[in-house]
Amino acid sequence: QLREGVFLRSYLPKVSVSGGYETFEVGTSTSKQQPYYALETSMNIYNGGKDHLQEQRQELSTARKQSEVKIVIAEELGKARELFWKILYLAKEIELLETMEKLNEKNLKAAQRRVKSGVATPSDRLEFAMKRLDLKRSLKQAEVEKTVMSYDLLVHLGYETDEPLKIEGELKHVDEWEQELQHTHKDHEFFVKPSELLVE
Repeated sequence: QLREGVFLRSYLPKVSVSGGYETFEVGTSTSKQQPYYALETSMNIYNGGKDHLQEQRQELSTARKQSEVKIVIAEELGKARELFWKILYLAKEIELLETMEKLNEKNLKAAQRRVKSGVATPSDRLEFAMKRLDLKRSLKQAEVEKTVMSYDLLVHLGYETDEPLKIEGELKHVDEWEQELQHTHKDHEFFVKPSELLVE
């Protein structure tokens, strides 16, 4: 935008000043010294319409850059939305894994009692013990993933903080999902606008 206004600026007079001191000799004569100075002014009267075309080109360039900014914002917003829903999904997954862990512990204790009383074999207890390790690993992995995505979301939103985001919400079915997906050409016109302006 600062580069715009080429056409009007082209008609402002340009002034240049120069000066100095010179020494010269001609043949065998003694050297002569003298100062020199100049003041020069130039003014645009006619430039074949180039200045006007340059102004139009600059305005189109500004419009193209503004459209490119919209594209970047739309892309980053899309990534942020995706991260938001993934974080909600992981929060639900963590909740389910914690419930499964508690249930597995309950079943493990019951299996240990059965083994002690001689009703079941030690392999029954081993199955729940192995499941406990599997659940702990899955839970830790989901927690780490959620923390990393929370920091990524902060970056996409342009915030700086040492703490990850605390997101409240829940995954739920949207009845009007088909309406959410409907978009017009006007909604996405800015995606092709930079190419159109570049051609122009």
